[in-house]
Amino acid sequence: MIIYKYGIELHRVTHDDIELIRQMRNRDDIRSKMLDQRLITPEQQEKWFQSINNSENLYFVIFHNNTKIGLVYGKNINHENKTAEGGIFIWDQSYLGTGIPAKASILMMELSFEVAGMEKIYAKVNELNSLAINYNKSLGYVEIEKGKLMILSKDSYKKRILKLKRYLI
Repeated sequence: MIIYKYGIELHRVTHDDIELIRQMRNRDDIRSKMLDQRLITPEQQEKWFQSINNSENLYFVIFHNNTKIGLVYGKNINHENKTAEGGIFIWDQSYLGTGIPAKASILMMELSFEVAGMEKIYAKVNELNSLAINYNKSLGYVEIEKGKLMILSKDSYKKRILKLKRYLI
């Protein structure tokens, strides 16, 4: 599955992507910002892929100008409760601060709320990662557990998305 919008492409993660994702996730500059900072082995990555390759988890590699720059996802999708957990990490440092990561997040929010019918998206954040906390707040998330758990409701999304979309073209 490939989704194209806002000048970016989201490609559903395939088995061919998992070693790149593991290598990028294991980099010190990325791993240090995660809740779980342990190094991931190839075997653990294989087990992870087998657990997320289903309809309850939507993981996408972010492409811009034919370059793989990061990963965005909606995971633990609960269709009954209409909730999911979202996240993103960008491994190509040259894209930080460019607005491209925000486009990927917004596209994932659109998929979650407008296509999948979610009512709430949660984000777990390392309490020391103030950049991620502020980034999520800029998207409309609010902290429900200081520095650890954030939530974006569909109502907040609807209010915030109009402002955010002005910057997407």
